[in-house]
Amino acid sequence: MGPAAPVARQALYPERALEREAVLDRLLARLGFQFARIGGRRLPEQGEFVAQVRQQAERFCAAPLGPRVAEIRYRLRKEGFRAEPLAECLGLCSAALASEEGGPLAAYLPGAAALLLRGQIAELAIQRERALALALAAMALAVHGTPVHVLAASDARAARLAALMQGPLAALGLTVGCVTQQMPSRERRATYSAHVVCAALRVLATDYLRDRMQLGRKRGALRGTLERLSGDTPGAAQLMLRGLHCALVEEADGLMLDDALAPIVITAPTEPAGVDRLQCEQALELARALAAVQHFRIEPEGIALTESGAQALAQLAAPLGSRWETREQREVLCTAALEALHRLHRGSDYRVDQGRVIFPQAEEASAEPRDDAPLLRSMVEIKEGCQLSGAREVLARVSVPRFLRRYLHLAGACTDARGLEAGFWSSYGMKTTRAGSAAAPLQCVSRVFVSTASRRKVLLQTASDLVAGGGAVLVAVRSAAEAEALTAALEAIEPREAVAVTLYPAHRDAQRDADEEEGAQLDLNLVASG
Repeated sequence: MGPAAPVARQALYPERALEREAVLDRLLARLGFQFARIGGRRLPEQGEFVAQVRQQAERFCAAPLGPRVAEIRYRLRKEGFRAEPLAECLGLCSAALASEEGGPLAAYLPGAAALLLRGQIAELAIQRERALALALAAMALAVHGTPVHVLAASDARAARLAALMQGPLAALGLTVGCVTQQMPSRERRATYSAHVVCAALRVLATDYLRDRMQLGRKRGALRGTLERLSGDTPGAAQLMLRGLHCALVEEADGLMLDDALAPIVITAPTEPAGVDRLQCEQALELARALAAVQHFRIEPEGIALTESGAQALAQLAAPLGSRWETREQREVLCTAALEALHRLHRGSDYRVDQGRVIFPQAEEASAEPRDDAPLLRSMVEIKEGCQLSGAREVLARVSVPRFLRRYLHLAGACTDARGLEAGFWSSYGMKTTRAGSAAAPLQCVSRVFVSTASRRKVLLQTASDLVAGGGAVLVAVRSAAEAEALTAALEAIEPREAVAVTLYPAHRDAQRDADEEEGAQLDLNLVASG
């Protein structure tokens, strides 16, 4: 067995320095990856190792587990994760997990945990067994003395993983914590001190960015050590994490590859440039006093004031002071107010969520931005009774691969990595190995439609047929506007609770949650692009 994560370096904030490898090292590593890929990805037979783990687990079941942790930790740190001490460690952790599960673990789970300890991607088709393999590896690393982060796709998944490990870790005298997005900073900081911390990847990565803003850009190990010894550690009391020692990623295919294009960003709101709330409120009141056809025309390219409308606007604005004397300025303000009142409609053009106006993101990337876009947004926000939102300044950002590669030890588990081997290797330098039975191939037929209307018609008919046959349907879409349109179209299907519409990639979490509920079956995932 290869070594696991090294003992944490004595620095203020341990993490891996991302340095470019030598050309020869990269070529040799690439050759090794190609040979491993050709030779097969299945885990070699490990009957002897599994028998050792099972024998150790049976030996530990007869006595309290907590007192054995210090002894095994000493052996692991002295001898490393060689076969004999690793089998003893995994036997101890298997005994703790088996007592929680009410029976022995699957025979291939110790081998899957060993893959995670070697920094690979372990493929396990059954979701419960993936969670157990992650728990087994996390417990082994915690026994070793390495702080562990178990990264999930959502707060709900992180809470389930923490609940799975809570009893076994407590039996070993170790702690587990779960960090959620809504957790206060003080409580979150205390939770990060646990031996194993479960959290959504983006929640933890955001806390990492906040720590980097506290520490500054250049924080080498030597500087961190000197500051720690001298007591001169500015901002250390406000740090969330203890560093990036080890990360075990659940659903690695989704989090490490699918979500890699969306960076983790910390932003701060700025004041709206050139927008005065009082003036916008006055413009909306003036616009409400104007009559369609007589004072303004609604045209395909926008709203245009008539000459009669311009004169009426000048008369109405006269008592409002000098700021409304300029004809061009008052007509620009009033035209934007008319657009907000008569052309932009809640539910179809925008939605309001928690006091914020959100416009759909489905606009063409090639479309040129309008010069009056900030003014128009402000008019809509005032019309809906919301606070004005300005531009947001990016304070810190990091991509998912760059963040994960900073961990001293990184591993993950997924259902099936066939076809994804090159992605894991090129982005993270990680190999994939099938540890359990192969996942059943999915039967998915793709169809292309010439229009949105025809696609919705076929989707509605398919969903109706499935529900009529006693099934349930989950429709995943990529935009809020499409979700709202499909939700309205699917209202006619009875029973209504048999059909759900969700945004991608949130449907992955919904599918996992439904699979774990007893008796819940989703007969179809319809992914409608939009």
